[in-house]
Amino acid sequence: MEEAVCREAEEEAGIRGNIEDRLGEWIYVSRRHKANYEGVMFSFIVKEELSDWLECSRERRWVSVEEVKKGCPHIWMKEALDKLVEKLFGGVEHRPVSEVECRVD
Repeated sequence: MEEAVCREAEEEAGIRGNIEDRLGEWIYVSRRHKANYEGVMFSFIVKEELSDWLECSRERRWVSVEEVKKGCPHIWMKEALDKLVEKLFGGVEHRPVSEVECRVD
């Protein structure tokens, strides 16, 4: 599965890096296909941004966790982001969540 994560990151976002941790697994119902799927989220440390990649027609930009969460179609994705923030900052109150940045396309 880790190879697939790295391949997808490169193909879809043009980034290379290392998987740090598995943040969790969730079962969800696809709105489009009305079927159950398993979603798995990992923390990923970006080591390199490519200038040309397979799906480079997508926009690549850095945004805050809060901005990403607003666009998440599933609650489990928001839970994974909360786990990432907890992992990175240990629930430290003085560091705003908005300072954590995520890659979106």
